[in-house]
Amino acid sequence: MRVVKMKDGKNFGVADLSFKDLKVIKDACALYGTQGSVHGKKIAEEIEKAMEKIEI
Repeated sequence: MRVVKMKDGKNFGVADLSFKDLKVIKDACALYGTQGSVHGKKIAEEIEKAMEKIEI
């Protein structure tokens, strides 16, 4: 996994994720969401939607 700075200089992208990496990030954000983080919950939901479209 690697984190890259986007051209706008304000955002970052994550590349070369394994399915396991993606699941860990989703699960961590979902847990953070259950602790009251609206942003964590939103990220978990977005990743979940994206994962539904992934073919392994």
